[in-house]
Amino acid sequence: MDAIRSIDNATRRITVSIDEDPFNPREDENLGITAFFHKRYNIGDTIHNGEDPKEVQKWVTTSDEIFVWLPVYIYDHSGITISTHPFPCPWDSGLLGYIYATKERVLKAYGNLSEDTKELVKNVLIEEVNAIDRYLNYTYYCVFVEENGEVVDQCCGLEDLEQIKSMLYEYLDDSWNELIDKIK
Repeated sequence: MDAIRSIDNATRRITVSIDEDPFNPREDENLGITAFFHKRYNIGDTIHNGEDPKEVQKWVTTSDEIFVWLPVYIYDHSGITISTHPFPCPWDSGLLGYIYATKERVLKAYGNLSEDTKELVKNVLIEEVNAIDRYLNYTYYCVFVEENGEVVDQCCGLEDLEQIKSMLYEYLDDSWNELIDKIK
């Protein structure tokens, strides 16, 4: 555990570190399905592995089964990052594939196919892509809580400072607030 930040007093310490073994967000239940195609990386779901990318593209963008789809782009230069928006570098970036939600999944999750639901689903799909990007870039965190030199609690898979603080405020009693407030 390499600490990014440790805050302590005479008897207590809170340590934030990179989660070196984050949970793959595609192993969880997701609204979206990814259809990503890359020669060197196996990213996202495996449902379309081995299929012709052009045929999948045609199906995703024209099928009556699809409620919402978004293109997903990759930037590959000394590491990789993905986004639902294209990257400005034409040499090291391009279309990776698509993330989509079927009408069947949307109806099961939300009960309707309205325009409001469409906007909600788009936001969910964007967040799913962001979660994959955090996973690819090891930007999930672990928090270790120590008292008198012993780890008394820990939590991993946290996404950002606000989630870290929220979790600590929720699970630790008020006597920890002074240390929690110092986490930046």
